[in-house]
Amino acid sequence: MKFDTVEELLTFQALLDQCRGQVWIEAPDGRRYDLTDRAARMKGLLMLAGDAAEEFGLYARMREDEMLLLNYYCDRMEKTA
Repeated sequence: MKFDTVEELLTFQALLDQCRGQVWIEAPDGRRYDLTDRAARMKGLLMLAGDAAEEFGLYARMREDEMLLLNYYCDRMEKTA
């Protein structure tokens, strides 16, 4: 999932604030960026705005958080289709 605008990043950050469990992205080489830790979140969001954003996997520890993220992703895809 690649973000192209600041608005997209801010919307996704607000969604992350709603998550109750751990959410992270993982690079193909195994590097992880915790998106629930506010101190580390910015680095992860920068990765999702970069050229290699599509290579990262997005993961959530709690099923409720997975559903929030999945709904966001589906809504975003509908808007761009």
